[in-house]
Amino acid sequence: MKITIYAAHSDDLAYSIPLMIDSLVHKGYKVTAKHVFCISDYAPNSRESKLQEITSVRKIEARKFCDAMGVLFQPMDYTDACLRRDYAGKGVCHDKTLGRIDKQLIKRILETISPADLTMFPLAIGDHVDHRILKEVGTEYATTGHVA
Repeated sequence: MKITIYAAHSDDLAYSIPLMIDSLVHKGYKVTAKHVFCISDYAPNSRESKLQEITSVRKIEARKFCDAMGVLFQPMDYTDACLRRDYAGKGVCHDKTLGRIDKQLIKRILETISPADLTMFPLAIGDHVDHRILKEVGTEYATTGHVA
């Protein structure tokens, strides 16, 4: 069985569903993790300061996690909300609306979903706009008759 999991950010799977991923892999399922919003300048504990360097560090961390879990890592390279919306800090969790650009992103992400036996969009804590975008993607994807 082929399972694809869409995560907003590189750390979301490690924090939200690592035990489920481990169980799926140990049952022999082929699991792919698609990390959607990989381009970021947010790394508060890193010495790196440039967008390209921080993005690279985050992808390396995500790949290491996926490799350790036996999961195929696929970055999607969409821009993180902090850059897309010019937010600083907690601003990404305070704006409760999904604007025109967010709705365009939902449509673009939906167009890139590849078939799998099971497609997952784990919910994340914190009301981050990128998590809400993926929730909308998953909800819309499920309404089209796909297993999500």
